[in-house]
Amino acid sequence: MGSSGRLHIPQEFQILAGLTITTSCDKVLNQRFQLQVISGSPLAVVAAVQKAQQQHVAATLTSAGAPVAVNIDIQALTDMAHREYQAGDYANAEQHCVTIWRADPNNVSVLLLLSSIHFQLKDLDKSMQFSTMAIKANPKCAEAYSNLGNVYKERNQLPEALENYKIAVSLKPDFIDGYINLAAALVATGDLDQAVNAYVSALQYNPDLYCVRSDLGNLLKAMGRLEDAKLNKVRCRLNSNGIAGLVCRSNMIYWGDYSFWSSSAVYLKLSSFELKELAVNWNSKTFIRPKTIGNCLFHWCVDDNNRDIGTETKFRVVKSFFQWVFAINSSLAILELVVAQAKKKSLSIWMQLSVTIQINGTVSIEKLGEFRAERKAAWQGCYLKAIETQPQFAVAWSNLGCVFNAQGEIWLAIHHFEKAVQLDPNFLDAYINLGNVLKEARIFDRAVAAYLRALNLAGNHAVVHGNLACVYYEQGLIDLAIDMYRKAIDLQPNFPDAYCNLANALKEKGLVSEAEAAYNKALQLCPTHADSQNNLANIKREQGKIEDATRLYLKALEIYPEFAAAHSNLASILQQQGKLQDAINHYKEAIRIAPTFADAYSNMGNTLKEMGDVGGALQCYTRAIQINPGFADAHSNLASIHKDSGNVPEAIQSYSTALKLKPDFPDAFCNLAHCLQIICDWTDYDNRMKKLTSIVDDQLQKKRLPSVHPHHSMLYPLTHAVRMAIAAKHAQLCIEKVQICHKAPYIYPDRNSVRKGQRLRIGYVSSDFGNHPTSHLMQSIPGMHNRENVEVFCYALSPNDGTNFRQKLMNESEHFVDLSQITCNGKAADRIHDDGIHILINMNGYTKGARNEIFALRPAPIQVMWLGYPSTSGAPFMDYIITDSVTSPLELAHAYSEKLAYMPHTFFIGDHAQMLKHLTERVIVKEKNDPTPIDKETVTVVNSVNLEPLLSKAEVKPFVRETEVAHGPERDMIKTEVVLPVIEVPTTEPLKQMIGSGMIAGNVEGVPVQNGLTTLNQTHVKAATGEEVPHTILVTSRQQYGLPDDAIVFCNFNQLYKIDPPTLSMWCDILKLASISFVPNSILWLLRFPYHGEPNVMRFCAERNIDTRRIVFSNVAAKEEHVRRGQLADVCLDTPLCNGHTTGMDILWTGTPMITMPLETLASRVASSQLYALGVPELVAKDREDYIRIAKRLGTDREYLSQIRAKVWKARTTSTLFNVRQYCSDMERLLHRMWKRYADGLPPDHILSDREGRDANDRTN
Repeated sequence: MGSSGRLHIPQEFQILAGLTITTSCDKVLNQRFQLQVISGSPLAVVAAVQKAQQQHVAATLTSAGAPVAVNIDIQALTDMAHREYQAGDYANAEQHCVTIWRADPNNVSVLLLLSSIHFQLKDLDKSMQFSTMAIKANPKCAEAYSNLGNVYKERNQLPEALENYKIAVSLKPDFIDGYINLAAALVATGDLDQAVNAYVSALQYNPDLYCVRSDLGNLLKAMGRLEDAKLNKVRCRLNSNGIAGLVCRSNMIYWGDYSFWSSSAVYLKLSSFELKELAVNWNSKTFIRPKTIGNCLFHWCVDDNNRDIGTETKFRVVKSFFQWVFAINSSLAILELVVAQAKKKSLSIWMQLSVTIQINGTVSIEKLGEFRAERKAAWQGCYLKAIETQPQFAVAWSNLGCVFNAQGEIWLAIHHFEKAVQLDPNFLDAYINLGNVLKEARIFDRAVAAYLRALNLAGNHAVVHGNLACVYYEQGLIDLAIDMYRKAIDLQPNFPDAYCNLANALKEKGLVSEAEAAYNKALQLCPTHADSQNNLANIKREQGKIEDATRLYLKALEIYPEFAAAHSNLASILQQQGKLQDAINHYKEAIRIAPTFADAYSNMGNTLKEMGDVGGALQCYTRAIQINPGFADAHSNLASIHKDSGNVPEAIQSYSTALKLKPDFPDAFCNLAHCLQIICDWTDYDNRMKKLTSIVDDQLQKKRLPSVHPHHSMLYPLTHAVRMAIAAKHAQLCIEKVQICHKAPYIYPDRNSVRKGQRLRIGYVSSDFGNHPTSHLMQSIPGMHNRENVEVFCYALSPNDGTNFRQKLMNESEHFVDLSQITCNGKAADRIHDDGIHILINMNGYTKGARNEIFALRPAPIQVMWLGYPSTSGAPFMDYIITDSVTSPLELAHAYSEKLAYMPHTFFIGDHAQMLKHLTERVIVKEKNDPTPIDKETVTVVNSVNLEPLLSKAEVKPFVRETEVAHGPERDMIKTEVVLPVIEVPTTEPLKQMIGSGMIAGNVEGVPVQNGLTTLNQTHVKAATGEEVPHTILVTSRQQYGLPDDAIVFCNFNQLYKIDPPTLSMWCDILKLASISFVPNSILWLLRFPYHGEPNVMRFCAERNIDTRRIVFSNVAAKEEHVRRGQLADVCLDTPLCNGHTTGMDILWTGTPMITMPLETLASRVASSQLYALGVPELVAKDREDYIRIAKRLGTDREYLSQIRAKVWKARTTSTLFNVRQYCSDMERLLHRMWKRYADGLPPDHILSDREGRDANDRTN
């Protein structure tokens, strides 16, 4: 199934503490001034930082392979060891790890931690020893190889380091730390191109790694690839939450992009924003700085920009707000003041100047312009110049770290904060800042260490506890995160952010009730806490409380109208309610606010796809992936578009990418399995089926919507109970959708609504009234119903496709209603109910275009499944399924949620006698001297509605064969003759030349004939599609399809997904020439349906010693040719897994016998039902051996083959299989029996006809 896409329900974490720039005057005045001791260029620090970047190894340890069962004490000890390691207490961490290791020598997680501990202690031998032991315990442990690589790199053994890093990323393709380590080692060896590739690989899995983007930008710049470096820097900036946007709650506009504008440019831009009053008076306005840059600029910018507010939002400002804060390039205004004063070697003046701005209150824009002029010099050199004044001044290092972080230079920020705490080990703000940037860089172990050090200095700092909890949450240490959030709340009870984040962690743990209470507590403390409103709404939605969820989303948007996530979440509810355009509007608003909101793009794509806008959906998914290449759900959604469009290889690639990014992704796995089934790629088939069934079982156990679509469930080894449960979950989804709309199902207190003299009103509902196999089967039924008995309504769920099929249904139905323009299911149900329908027939089931929500509203008292969907609906709102005793024997009634309503012969029907009447008769053309037996009727065949012109001029030698066939509705067996006209011509060379050269026309005995391979597609399109009956004389020949004249041709014209390994293996056995020849000189004729499956089928056959020249593939053809060319096959081999349904009727209409083998699903028994109705039960095999036996006899016993072909040919017109008028009469009786039972006050029950009751025990199961 097409994937439904990830619902963006973010559990937003508040920024509990922004970066703090320390501006204390006392600290400044108490500093001792010392000359800076720096050797070399002023850029030496930058170079040192860049070198440090290359040597960085992220030490996040995750255990690969099977989880190790541990008791509670060991788990507690492991948690303690991790805490101690993160706090830098390596001695105790080692002691606890050794204790665990002795109890569990193969505990990979502990072995990795021991390896890391000894690496930190510079004991490289022991580090290597424990990494090697981890590899021995789990040879696929990528982290162990990476640790081993770190040891080799530390020893400067770069080739060995590279080898281990490469093994690590090959074992774990999404191992980001491995790619970073590999890149650093490649830089060290001078292989810069490969280093770029390694960084790019890391970014494919997590585009938000700003540190990696920074490293990559520096590397590209060093390589001289300045344009690439620039683009990478821009990408880094666009993704950074600390870069430009509107700070809504502080009425501050952040204009980082416009810091070099002239005065006139500022005026013109303000005018373009229509802020006319401000534009006129801009030069007289002052731009007020808040109290300190640390407590305001960073708190406000980071907090608000964390919502990913888009650039356009800057301009949507209420015109009356003119008291703004104007920040130029983040803190660069302050930095420029630093530069100016540092030249005077007066650090105290510089530090005071930052304070002076806050005390003084204003600074003119012209004055700032003077300072900006200094920015012409390289800014790196400027900040180093400032540090030169006092290299031991920790506050300066910390403040400049904040500047670098605001610029996206996270590694430089880390370096400066580390320098600050090195200079002042008791510098609390610097430790907090260091923890924040390490957390942002996802260097979680070091972030924890920084926060723990901060807590050593200030143990009651609630915000630090909260930030530390966020890191634990990111590490997956949910219990530790919960403990730490609670500690933060104990220290600061009125802390709504901590309550909100605690709720997120509790929800992740599955403690939904406690999470809900925490969200409510956050809202009690701060009723305007928008994130808690949003997250609580998510819980309400998951509980099915849609009204409450909607109210909370709207409240969040009332509090904070620019809340992109809330817009997206509200849109998803509107989508679920069927309010698709409203949903699109909110998705667009989310994207306007946050132009890089990948989830909103993906979800909007899902909505557009549901609206039929495939192109728009494709654009949305593509944009989501451009924004976030690691967005697995978007890759899966894009794959669904490719899959539905027939681009199966592209779909497979996108699903595979999704699974690489997100290995535990059931939807992607099951859809990938279906794609592979479509093209007969059976690599690791058995394991794939085991995993698929395991996924479905697990989802059903957890009461989730299964990833296997009901229509696909027949293809997999699932039980009847599981298939029904899959369908039932989809039916329940339909019920939930209509419940959201507050539309109750109709009830029917009056069971006698059919009054005396009134006809039974039946309604056919389908999205396939047009050029579709369903219409090909039943297009004559509405017109052939007895209008004295029934009043027929057809409800179309799709627009008019302009075909004759649609027009015929519109003309011949008493009432034809187009519901495609009534998109609201409730209103569509109202229309049907207002028509007074007694029995409503569902012809879609779960196929494309279905609207089962209409049936969930019960617009008719009796609702019935029929024809278009080959399985149970699993729906409580469907009463019956029209079937027959062969297709659905009573012993399999437990496989259906509906009651079985039997047609007397077969529930299947075909309109072939009306639609393809020119195939009712045929003439065989044969060369006089051809040794081929006269009864070889599958080489060259001529068809027309009128063969008299040819028969009157040619020499005809009729071939007569006696046979016994079923006749009439009672299926009496009668003896009859089959006369096959054979025309012997002196030579067939002119026909061969016509076909070989692709000519449209030729002649037989002077009578004009047309080449059946090319004529209709070129000259008569509506005849080619089956919309009109062709009136020309058509020649069909094996030569047209590359089929040998003298071969026995076994065919199957189904889509390739219906073939499974056991089926193709059985067909290979039929073809195989063993010591006892089964069917020598035979071939298998298949369709490229799709063409991507051909090489896989060929490969499978070749592996079973079948000469692939004996496998012939033809292209998919238009309807008329598709049916007509079936005359060239000797025997059709049906697919047991899922029979040919319409295709089975097609092949039988050509007189070609079909061998089938019924299994237990409805889809696997349709062909048996068709053959019983046709009167040839001898073609229904009991098992695999019987199937091969029947095929062998037909392939080797020409006399028997001729008898069976004559029987099938004659039975087409004597049996009920293609008799639409008889079918209508039988169906009307069945529908009246349903109604009588209802009118008598009885519930639905199985309905067997008298004949079916007698015959059921005689038929094959």
